[in-house]
Amino acid sequence: MNSNYKLVYSEALNTWVAVAEHVSARGKKSALRLVTAAALMAGGVVSTGGALAAPPLITPPAVNQLPAGAQVAAGSVSFSQTQTATAASMAISQTSNKAIVNWQSFNVGANAQVNITQPSSTSVLLNRVHSSDPSQIFGQIHANGQVLLLNPNGVYFAPGSRVDVGSFTASTHSLSDADFLNGQYRLNRNGATGSILNEGHISAGLDGYIALLAPEVRNQGVVLAQVGGTVALAAGESFELQFNNQKQLTNVLVTPATLQTLVDNGQAVQAPGGLIILSAQAASGLLGGV
Repeated sequence: MNSNYKLVYSEALNTWVAVAEHVSARGKKSALRLVTAAALMAGGVVSTGGALAAPPLITPPAVNQLPAGAQVAAGSVSFSQTQTATAASMAISQTSNKAIVNWQSFNVGANAQVNITQPSSTSVLLNRVHSSDPSQIFGQIHANGQVLLLNPNGVYFAPGSRVDVGSFTASTHSLSDADFLNGQYRLNRNGATGSILNEGHISAGLDGYIALLAPEVRNQGVVLAQVGGTVALAAGESFELQFNNQKQLTNVLVTPATLQTLVDNGQAVQAPGGLIILSAQAASGLLGGV
């Protein structure tokens, strides 16, 4: 078998099968769930080697913790917040179709929530975190459009946390301002070694997508895309998100990493009538076992 083939999941056959690369995995009658990079599945784990170390235990943020130190780098965004000793709420109002905010930290406490209002479901807010610590989401994030959360040190979604958005990307990789503003979603590791760990509930809206991208991605919670949506869990050196004319995520191009990578799905990933992508790159060496 060579690089002209890929693995897809056939619901009709209830198994993984090899098909030619030109075969589409999305369409009105498609019953295929695409696994890009031809990664080999085993018990919900896609890996380029042995199991990686589990993420270290972390100290939860204060229950009223909110993201801090916002600087708007592009677009039009305003902020307001209320905070007591036991709870907090932040309202982010985005009035431009695309916007970039650089944060000193992005943590959401268990009794805190971040509500993002955007012009439409196709509007996009890029949140870039400049911190030596991972982002910790213990509370809630809501948005009607697309939200990206990038932190090279990782992102942790705790049990009981909820992210309900139009579309959502969490990654340790970098995305330049120019690429983002030009609609090119090309993310590069740039030395990042953080991980994405979900133990909460992440959901996207109709035709939306959820992409969790890092050297190590673990899902121990719920990841849900509504009808026609896409869920992508991928590990590698770089990623390129590809969309169709309807702004649906249809593929993730993954460049092999120079370090060990892992995608571990231990719980529920759902995209009814849509697409599920699982990929950990050094995939060319894994294909021989199919």
